[in-house]
Amino acid sequence: MQFEAGGQPENAESPFPQNMQQGYKDLPAETWYQYGYKEGIPRMLDNWDKHGIKVSSHMVGAAVAKNPALAKEIVQRGHEAAAHGMSWSRQFDMSYEVEKKFIRDGVEAVKQATGATTVGYNANWLRRGENTHDRIGGSPQMVKMTGELLRYMQKHKGVVFKKKKK
Repeated sequence: MQFEAGGQPENAESPFPQNMQQGYKDLPAETWYQYGYKEGIPRMLDNWDKHGIKVSSHMVGAAVAKNPALAKEIVQRGHEAAAHGMSWSRQFDMSYEVEKKFIRDGVEAVKQATGATTVGYNANWLRRGENTHDRIGGSPQMVKMTGELLRYMQKHKGVVFKKKKK
């Protein structure tokens, strides 16, 4: 579960047409993002509780800082907190040191709000930097998450990976 809403930059991309004039807030897009943390995630948590499902939640540090109670609730309900950077910033063109701080700041924001150490990492739009793998690619967290996914797939007939058609 992505916990990104609340961490987006002003006038972030959205499913709505990008036809706003400069200087105006994109109110429909803002409301769309607010739904995620005000309604969407709480409803998903209730539904997962109802069915006994636990998930990993990739949390953007800025979103967690704006909604720490929700981040804490996710962990208190037994779900894993995973890192997702500090903001919606592009990561692929960051220097080694900038990217390291970017990841660390996001991890610390999650830990401060939830008390949990993050398990795993997911870059914004999966577009990690060339150095990211050196820090997390073969880490125990990535190995653990991959193993858990494979065990889950083996126990549940019909769970498969599918390529999204264009």
